Amino acid sequence: MSISNRFSGVFLTALLAAAIGLAGCSSGGSEDDDEICNNGTDDDGDGDSDCSDSDCTADPTCTGGAEDCDNGTDDDGDTDVDCDDSDCAADPACTSPAEDCDNGTDDDGDTDIDCADSDCAADPACTGACTADVDYGDGTLTNQEIAAAGLPDALVVIGDLNADPDGIVIEMYSGFGAMADGIVPGTYILAGDDLNYATCGLCVRLFTETADDGYFATGGSVLITSVEPTVVIDLSAVTFEHVTIDGTTFESTPHADGCTSELNSAGFDVAPPPVEICDNEIDDDGDTDVDCDDADCAADVACTGPVEICDNTIDDDGDTDIDCDDADCAADPFCTGTVCTADADYGTIALTDQVVFGASLPDALGVRGALNADIDGIQLEMYDGFGALAAGIVPGTYTLAGDDLNYSTCGLCVRMYTETADSGYFATAGTVDITSVDPFIATLSGLAFEHVDIDGTTFVSTPHADGCVSAVASTGFDLTPTGPICTADADYGAATLTNQLAEDGLPDFIGAVGDLNADIDKVQVELYDTFGVFTTGGITTGTFAITGDELNYSTCGACVRLLTETTPDSGYMATGGTITVTALSPNLVVDLSDVTFEHVTIDGTTFVSTPHADMCTTAVTSASFDVLPTL
Repeated sequence: MSISNRFSGVFLTALLAAAIGLAGCSSGGSEDDDEICNNGTDDDGDGDSDCSDSDCTADPTCTGGAEDCDNGTDDDGDTDVDCDDSDCAADPACTSPAEDCDNGTDDDGDTDIDCADSDCAADPACTGACTADVDYGDGTLTNQEIAAAGLPDALVVIGDLNADPDGIVIEMYSGFGAMADGIVPGTYILAGDDLNYATCGLCVRLFTETADDGYFATGGSVLITSVEPTVVIDLSAVTFEHVTIDGTTFESTPHADGCTSELNSAGFDVAPPPVEICDNEIDDDGDTDVDCDDADCAADVACTGPVEICDNTIDDDGDTDIDCDDADCAADPFCTGTVCTADADYGTIALTDQVVFGASLPDALGVRGALNADIDGIQLEMYDGFGALAAGIVPGTYTLAGDDLNYSTCGLCVRMYTETADSGYFATAGTVDITSVDPFIATLSGLAFEHVDIDGTTFVSTPHADGCVSAVASTGFDLTPTGPICTADADYGAATLTNQLAEDGLPDFIGAVGDLNADIDKVQVELYDTFGVFTTGGITTGTFAITGDELNYSTCGACVRLLTETTPDSGYMATGGTITVTALSPNLVVDLSDVTFEHVTIDGTTFVSTPHADMCTTAVTSASFDVLPTL
C-alpha cells in the first residue's frame, strides 16, 4: 500500500467512526467499540479509559514509543506524523542542508541561492560585515616575536595590531618574489609575485579574529633595515584584501565579501628570544629553570648523555650494550634489516639531463645523467694514468675489474647515486664502451653496483653494512653539442629596472642591482676605486665608454653585468656601450646606453672573465638606476 493510500484508509475509518457515533445517539461507549488510547474517553464502555484500559497496553501512546521520522506512521501516538511531530525537529530526515552563502549553489534546495536565501540574511558575505578595520592608520605592533628563523632560507615575524584579535605576519622566503636574491635589507615595493601567497617571497598578511584565511597585501612598501640578530622592518601605505588560500596550491584569491583594509604605517623591532645553554649553570632564557632543569634542554646531549651509534662496535652511551644489543638501536635501519634506497634492477634505461661536470682533459673527465628521476643518477669519473685508463682517456671497450672497483684506485670510476645513499653505490662489474671522448659518447652494459662508504681522506670505498646492491642492464651517454641555448633575451631594448637595491662602500665601492623587465633577469653596476676608468681620481661622476679594462671583471672600474635565472655561473659581461654616472650621493644615479653583453665565466680566484662556450650575447638599449644605497 502506498503512503497516499495509507492516509486515505485512516481518513475513511474516522468518517465511519463518526457516522456510527451519530447513529447510536449515546454518549457512553459500547463494549463493541474499540478503545481509543489518547482521547480521555472510555470508548469501549468497560470502565477503563485510555492507557488505564488493558486494550491499550501495546499502544505507542502508552508504551512511550519513539517517532520514526520518515516512515509515514504516528509511532508515538501523539497524532503527529514524521516531520509534523516536534520530536523530529532536529532529525536529518526533516532538516535541510545549510545554505553556503558564497558558493553560487542552492545548497538547501529552496530555489534561493546565496544572499537571495533568507537563511543568509546575517552572513558576513551578504551583510558586508568586514572583520578588519577599513584603515588602521599608524598602527602599533605589540607582542612582537620571531615566529621562525631559518636564515638564509626563511624568516617569519608576527605582532598584534592595535588589539590582540588583529595581527600582522610577514613571511620572507629566499629565492622567491622580492627575495629572489636572498633575504637582505632593502626597500621593497609589494607588487607582482609578492601579491599572491603561492609565489611571494615577501608575504605580508593581516589576521582578524574571524577572517578565515585573513587579508593579503595588495600594495605598499616594506623597508627592511636589519635581518639578524634583530629584525627591523617598517611598513608604509600597505593595502589589503580579504582572501581565501587554497590548502594545496597556496593560491590566494579575493574573498566573495570584497572586504579590504589598509595600514598607513607600522614597524617591527624584535630580537630572537634568548636560548638556554644547557651546561653553564645560568638561567639564560629567564624562565627560572637552569640547564638540564629547563625543558628546552630535554634533548641536549649535555642532559641526555652520549648517543649510541649502532654500527661502530663501541659502547657509545656507556650502558654496557653495544650497537644492536643496545635497546636504543631497536629501530635503527642497521639493526632492523636492509633498507635499500636504489632499485634492485633498473633494466635498460635512458639517461636524461646529461652534463659534463668536470673536464680537464687529457688528465680528467667527469659526466653524469639522471636515471629514471632526478634523485637517481649515473656518474662516470675518468682519470688518466689510473686503472683501465693507465694509457690515457681514449676511446675503447673497458671491462670493470681490479683497480676500477675501488674509488681510491680507479681510472674508470662508475658510480650511482640515490636521494639518501650517502657515498652512493659503486660498480662491481660491467662494461663501458667509449666511442668518443670529446664529445663524450659511451655505452654502459651489464653494470652491477653495491652500496659503499668512501673514506674522506684515503678515498677507499668499502661495502656498506646494509649489503644493498643494484643493477643496470644497459644505458648510455651522448653529449654531442646541440647548439647553444641562450638564457637572456637577444635585445631588451629600452628597459625598466625595478626592485632596485644599492650598496655603499664609498670611497672604495658603490653598486646597484635591479630587475630587468622581469624578476628573473637583472642588471648590475659595480664601481671600484683604483680600477679601470677610476684608476686615478677615485669614483667620480661622468660619462665613461665601456672599453679596455672595463671589459674584464678582473680589471674593470665601471663593471656592468647582466644576470638571468639560469646563468648562476657568472652571467653576462658588458662588451661595449656607455655608462653615465650622474650622482653618487645621496642617491646613486646611473644611466646605461647601448650596452652589449656576452655570456662569460668568471674565475673565482683571479676574477678573470672569459667568454662562455655557448657564445650567447644580448643587449640593452637603455636603462637607469636612481636608488638610495644602504650602508
